[in-house]
Amino acid sequence: MSHELINKIAFITGAGAGLGRGISELCFERGCSVFLADVNGASVEKLAVTLNAGKHAVEGQRAVAAALDVSNEQQWTTVVDACKSAFGRIDILVCDAGWHAMAPLEHVTLDIWNRMMNINAFGVLLGMRTVAPLMKA
Repeated sequence: MSHELINKIAFITGAGAGLGRGISELCFERGCSVFLADVNGASVEKLAVTLNAGKHAVEGQRAVAAALDVSNEQQWTTVVDACKSAFGRIDILVCDAGWHAMAPLEHVTLDIWNRMMNINAFGVLLGMRTVAPLMKA
């Protein structure tokens, strides 16, 4: 097993499904404690229960979950504070949350485009900006 992730704290958005879930599972398997965030809070709560009930790579390792709309600045503050309370720090930030319209270009409205940018671009900025002070500490 690679030891690079042992005892690290990873904050992962989009952790409820797909690539984000896979990254979360792999980080946990490799020794990371993980803070799982997703707009679908139930999906990350279920994943946290599954990870915590399974095999742990290191003593004290755990998974914690919270609902997070990455486009909401106040939610970022609240959830990062929860992570700080749970773990005291963040070593790794994975911004995997994303959304896209399932429509032909000519049907993409400005509202759809703005939603996509708020999640895919501004969500990453909000995450980096909110987490950076904790990663520097």
